[in-house]
Amino acid sequence: TDIPAVALPQGCRHLPPALLPRLERFKKIYLWLSSDAQSQAQAQVFARKLGISRVYNVRVNVAPGETRGGGFFYDEQKG
Repeated sequence: TDIPAVALPQGCRHLPPALLPRLERFKKIYLWLSSDAQSQAQAQVFARKLGISRVYNVRVNVAPGETRGGGFFYDEQKG
């Protein structure tokens, strides 16, 4: 696809500061982290760093223990 994406090779707890200027040109940024509480808390931290008004958190809506290929997802603006 022609959609830019960024991986976090050091895990979801580390957003390299050098990356922030490269993300300035985007009006919307979608974060897709794990559904566990720690990852969702980290998504909040990233949203504050990136600008909460332009960050959307994508979460997989799956019951505990259930797996779905592709899963149903929605985005929720943090703010």
